[in-house]
Parts: sequence; structure tokens; C-alpha cells
Amino acid sequence: MPFDAIEKLASALHDPPLQCKANRARYTSGDVWTIMEVEFVNGTVWIVRLRTDHCAEEPSALDDVKRRVECEVATLKLVKDRTNVPVPTVYAYSATAQNDLGFPYIIMSAILGRRPRDIGIDTTGPLSDDYRATFERYCASLARIHLELSRIRFDQFGSVYLAPSDPQGYVVGPIAWAGTRPCGSVADFYAVNVQPLQKGVRAIDGDSTGQRKRAALCLWVYWKAVAACTHPNAPTQSMLVHTDLHMSNTLVNEHGDIVGVFDWDCATLMPAAVFAAQVRMFGGGLWQAPSEERLALFRLYDAALRAAEVEADVPEAERFVADMHASAPCRMMALLQQWAVNGHDFSDSDAMSIFCDHLFGSSDVEALMESSNFETFFEFFDTLGTATKSGP
Repeated sequence: MPFDAIEKLASALHDPPLQCKANRARYTSGDVWTIMEVEFVNGTVWIVRLRTDHCAEEPSALDDVKRRVECEVATLKLVKDRTNVPVPTVYAYSATAQNDLGFPYIIMSAILGRRPRDIGIDTTGPLSDDYRATFERYCASLARIHLELSRIRFDQFGSVYLAPSDPQGYVVGPIAWAGTRPCGSVADFYAVNVQPLQKGVRAIDGDSTGQRKRAALCLWVYWKAVAACTHPNAPTQSMLVHTDLHMSNTLVNEHGDIVGVFDWDCATLMPAAVFAAQVRMFGGGLWQAPSEERLALFRLYDAALRAAEVEADVPEAERFVADMHASAPCRMMALLQQWAVNGHDFSDSDAMSIFCDHLFGSSDVEALMESSNFETFFEFFDTLGTATKSGP
């Protein structure tokens, strides 16, 4: 680790310049980031995040890292500018490895707090009576943050970046984690994001009609979910989705109140349905069979969201977050758009029968594949796919 270079850079960034020391004995590394503390002689602590998986030489991989770093920096500033959500302040960053540290990096303020699990907040098992009050307080805090983020709206769909000509302004660009282009409407967003999945289905050998037909069921479910994700109060503008909002990316105080939200490098401006359903940890995931334990946690968070809308005096005619969060198609869409943009074929997974049960009232996937509605869809898609592949 470039400890000396980190200390030199951090000391120079401090106003006024001040001596500091990187904690060489305690730092952590994940698949993507290495995170360490830098402490100044006056007791101030900063956090240094090094993107240590940057070594791939492929231009596409380097572009992905650059987008994610720039997206996180801009999103942290945006959230701090427009909401009261507790996020770090960025002091400096580099989106490439062309710097004295040799890694893409972000230097930011430290937020003191505890991991939720350290105070009994856990979603992996039944809710303990001993920690119920703490868990409910965590839900209430997260619901307020969820609602706070609804203040951030744009006319385009994509990820947020700092405006090149105005460091105080923002522009909407490609989705940081996928690279797909920004979109101008909800319909355009859903159409663009499903293209990788469509491409994968069309790439299946024409002689493998059965395999292609089954994979096409993913597309049918996707578009049926899109059609079902409606609410009369839902805005047509894009809204900020963290995309990875779970307990491990939050810190809390001893009471369970959230004091910090982290890891915004995949934040994306998405439709209201995905925004409303972005907190998925309490639902247990729709790809899993429901259980009373997961449903109990889901109901707690759902109640917290509804209470937050009342507490914030959101007019009845403008309330949609709690309703859409409770909607199975919206929760499905939060998963489906990620799977679609990554070209994930889930036709043989348990999720398919669960999704079909929610959308069509039947988990009999084979029967649905033989239905006239799907046959019509597949015939149209297969003809279009063949024409596209063999066109002029």
C-alpha cells in the first residue's frame, strides 16, 4: 500500500496543511476497494478508499472504474446538497491510476458509527423481542432516508456526474455500473436496459427453439412487470436509486439511528417503481420462497415507510413510495432491470415460478409457456429476432 504517498497527499489537502499518519495496522480490503484511516495530529480522521481492482488492462474495465468513481463523487455531493441523508464529504479523488498513489482513489471525511449487526439488527433470522425496538428504530431511520432521496429528481435516466463546465452542477450520463446510455423517458429506460437480455436470447441457436423459447419467457415476464408497475401519483421524472442499500452499507448509533450511508458508486437515476422498491433486504428477495420471518420484516419496513410519509406531511395526492414498495411487480422490477441489463437468463431459476405466480396467479411455468398470450409474444419476438440477425 502507498502509505507514504497517502500521508503526503492528505497532509497537503488539509486546510491548513497538517501532518497525518495512515493507519498501517488496521485497514480492510474487499473485492473492489481497500479502505484505510488517516489521522491528523489534531485528532481529525479521514477515510481513504483505493480502487485496488483497477489493474485490468481492458479499456472497457478501465472505463467502468472511471465511471463508478466519478459517479460516486458526484452522487455524494448531490445527496449532501439536496437532502439531509448522512454521507461523507469528498476532499479529493482520482478516477484513474495516473496519480501519485498509483490507484483510483477517493479521500473523504470519516463518519463514526457502528455496524447494525453489532447492536442486534439482523435480517437473517427471526426478529428477537430483545432487539425489536432497535430494529423498528432502524427501519424508521431508513424509511426517512428513503423518502429524503425522493427529493432528487431529474428529467433523464442514468447516473449522475459533475458537470465539466460547472463544478457545482450535474449532468446525467451512462449508467455507471452498466455503461448503457442515458435515457429521456421511463419507456426508453426500460427498453434500453432490456437490450442485453434480448441480445442473449436472440443469440441462442435457431435450431434450439425450445431453449430460445424458454429464455424468451424472461423477456415476457420483464415487459409484463413493466406494465404492472403503475401508480397514479408516481412521477415521470427519474429518481435516485442507491442500488445497494442494505445494512452493510450503513452505520448506526447505539439506538439504531442511521448515521452514515456509503458505497454510492452504482447509484442510478431510475423510474419511480425501482426507486420505491430499492430497499430489498426486508423482503428476503422475490427469488426466494416467502417465509413468515421475511414477511414480518417486510411488514415492519412497509409500516415505517407509510409512517414516514405521514411524518413528512406528504400530501395524499403525492404519496406513492410506500404503495409502490408494497407492490410485488415493483419489487420484481427492481430485480429484473438489473438482471436484464446484465443479460441474466433466469428462466430455469426458482425466481421464474415466483414471478409468474405474482404476475399471472400461477406458478406453472410450463402451462404459461403454452398459453396463447406467450405464444403470440414469442412468435413476434422470434420473427423479429431472426429478421434482425439475417437482415441486410
